[in-house]
Amino acid sequence: MHAEDQRPDEALLELIRRTTPAEEGHEARRELGRGGMGAVIEVWEKSLRRPLAKKVIRARGADRSAGQVARFLEEAQVTAQLSHPGIPPVHALGIDAEGRPYFTMPVVRGHDLEGVYSMVRRSAEGWTVERALGVLLRVCETMAYAHSRGVIHRDLKPSNVMVGEFGEAYVMDWGLARVLARGSGDPSSGSRTELGEAAV
Repeated sequence: MHAEDQRPDEALLELIRRTTPAEEGHEARRELGRGGMGAVIEVWEKSLRRPLAKKVIRARGADRSAGQVARFLEEAQVTAQLSHPGIPPVHALGIDAEGRPYFTMPVVRGHDLEGVYSMVRRSAEGWTVERALGVLLRVCETMAYAHSRGVIHRDLKPSNVMVGEFGEAYVMDWGLARVLARGSGDPSSGSRTELGEAAV
């Protein structure tokens, strides 16, 4: 198959295969969570001696559809292009020893927003209505930034907002995000993915 005949997701997978080190340097620790398509595993990055969250596609080999792979890769690209304090940065995109695409991000420790609401009701751990409203304001600022980049989350809910140990608020799980078409053609004017552009 010629390069020009490849689907965008196949071309991106091939690029990742060529650029992923043979030894990825991650030591698995524990599963942090799982969704319909992916699992998040806490790993230890040996070279920089830090914990990371590694998101991988759960389905393996023949059980994995081209659509699942394309959606997963698009999530990694979209998240990586959203540079904001309320969105955890993507550190790396690769293929693990089992042939599964993955991307890594910081581990966010704390509570999801649903847990925060529960603590407000119980007046636990110093949580008040005013403090929770501060978190909601930071979430709104994060979403305003994403919208300015032409990205709609489409799955914003309390369980997809993590509140860190020091009050940091992160909007997580951009797997259903949609990149709106932009007419300017200027890459700096908004988020773009090869996969999203191929679908337009």
